Amino acid sequence: MGYARRMAKRPRSRTAKATEFTYLYDDRRLTVDDLTSFQVVVAGEELTRDPGVIRVFADNTQFAKWIGDTEQGARVRGILDVVKRGVPRARRDEAWIEEIQRLAFKTARSTLQGFAKTLERDVKDEEVIRLAMVERGPLTPKVFDPMLLYDRRIEREPPTGAPEDPRTSWLPVWSGFWPDLGWPGWNDRARSARVFGLNILCENTWFGGRWAWLIGFNMLLNLYHLNFEAKASSVISQ
Repeated sequence: MGYARRMAKRPRSRTAKATEFTYLYDDRRLTVDDLTSFQVVVAGEELTRDPGVIRVFADNTQFAKWIGDTEQGARVRGILDVVKRGVPRARRDEAWIEEIQRLAFKTARSTLQGFAKTLERDVKDEEVIRLAMVERGPLTPKVFDPMLLYDRRIEREPPTGAPEDPRTSWLPVWSGFWPDLGWPGWNDRARSARVFGLNILCENTWFGGRWAWLIGFNMLLNLYHLNFEAKASSVISQ
């Protein structure tokens, strides 16, 4: 059973209590303030091997070596290879890439909103997420996969749902999207996330700067736990 599912079984408290994580560089304990000194921060049991641990690495090369010859390690190395070899070539057609990414975001948002409308629910409602992804049946199209970004913190800790503030805006980032977050108007805006699958938040455009690797199935996370709140400028979603 995944981390987010175990968290969801815990009773809700009226008073939010901060989730406690252990931050590790090798075996050395760090504080959340220390994370900005490292290029890579990693969250999610399938990557860190412990749901209560967030690991940091000097760079992606060190992370790829640490994760080794595992299933996730192969995915990590595949992503890094695309960034090294494929992204420079893609940047030659930057205007066209931006145009199709904007179109893809428009379609993703419209599809998820339409799905919520069939249920007569708000798009952030847990029932929408449950039926769209968590308990999706074989005859239900996959309309959402794998991450939602929110521009406000999730009020409850540990998180059990989307931010409750009605002013919250959301951005769906579907599997296969590698966007500059400025294109949909989300540069340095994300404050929390709901994760399905493997996703990376990057501090700079075109996947530069610090990286936050996230993996989970319906994993909810306030990004200040990674010292990544309102700092993401591009995303890799697998």
